[in-house]
Amino acid sequence: MIGALFLLACNGGNDDTGGGTPPDVTGHYNVILEGVTGCGDDPSWIQDWCNGPLTITGEPSSLDFDFQEEIIFSGSVLVSRGYSFAGPLVYNGADLDVANAGSFTMDDKGNWTMEGDFEVVVSTDPKFKSDDCTINGPMHAVMISPL
Repeated sequence: MIGALFLLACNGGNDDTGGGTPPDVTGHYNVILEGVTGCGDDPSWIQDWCNGPLTITGEPSSLDFDFQEEIIFSGSVLVSRGYSFAGPLVYNGADLDVANAGSFTMDDKGNWTMEGDFEVVVSTDPKFKSDDCTINGPMHAVMISPL
């Protein structure tokens, strides 16, 4: 599922067949996780590092989504304004496989807003895949300032 989300956002869909240039979404954002399901509905696997500052840098096809404290994921944004990022993260003694996909919209002041969904596979013991769980959570981010 995580790979499918990332592949869809990287390869685009019907909205990206007309050409054009992906938007420049680089800047400083404030992120709010809007709830979670899965893994006992424990938001700490995402909330503790996700909520707060996010800095997006790079080119549209090769963006870094930096949640601070060396929590950085690689991703991209498409002409359609769809985005995705993904990657591994070791957090609180667990291996997390993080993916997020969604879209950017621009508000009436010219600032970008992100709406997306996290899907995080949590593995507290990599030797035993049977204890893995998946946590899902929608997020919302508002640009504070461009780079």
